[in-house]
Amino acid sequence: MATPAVRRIIYQDGYWSSDTANKDETSFINNYSQLDLLDELFDGESEKNSFIMIVNEMTHEPALLQLPDYTPSKNIDNSIFKNVDRNNIQDTDYHINACALLRWAEFFDYLREQNLYDNTRIIIVSDHGSHGKSKIYKESGKLPFRIQRMSASLLVKDFNAHGAIKTDMSFMTNADTPYLATKGLIENARNPFTGSPVKMDDEDDKLEKTIVMVAPAVSTRVRHETEWKVDGYYKVNGSIFDENNWTKIDSVETTR
Repeated sequence: MATPAVRRIIYQDGYWSSDTANKDETSFINNYSQLDLLDELFDGESEKNSFIMIVNEMTHEPALLQLPDYTPSKNIDNSIFKNVDRNNIQDTDYHINACALLRWAEFFDYLREQNLYDNTRIIIVSDHGSHGKSKIYKESGKLPFRIQRMSASLLVKDFNAHGAIKTDMSFMTNADTPYLATKGLIENARNPFTGSPVKMDDEDDKLEKTIVMVAPAVSTRVRHETEWKVDGYYKVNGSIFDENNWTKIDSVETTR
């Protein structure tokens, strides 16, 4: 055990510190390689139906990448790309998200080549939003958090779906994922932990019922196993992109 005088040097957020720069780079390559090599890791020979869940944290590790394909390189030079938004060309958060989407697109091309694309329902969902600065968010800083960080990604391709990507601005959350995954496949699907039916409310009901909990990221190694700190609860009335539509509420009923 370290003495009090040196604990702040060797501990970080309550657990062992490390070389952050080296850790981030290694973590990025590990996660990038998983996406980049999906066609080699994937086996589509089974004749049985399957559910495959892939967890990848590459977008947690912002990195400057080589355009136009947003790939890692030892020597990166993007100065020759004159028609690229100057705000994005050095935005590591933008780079990492563009990279992830391009690697997924390459994998989807592979599924088409294997005649597996049409009979596969694909859902891409994130746990939270981006660190970047998108122009569609109206933020002045009056909230103690950035609403862009609250806006998770949710992309869905259903069976036999074709055509251009469509943007749907309906109010949804990543908690809608179980319904999207099971609809038409599992009759009377239920949450295995609560026994509640897996369903998706209409937009008005969802706006009324949804409560956004703002909480700091805390390692499971340093927090109580059934509790975590909550900085505040908020409701949204209208567009999520306007901070004026976010209202703090005093308290909510919670269950352990």
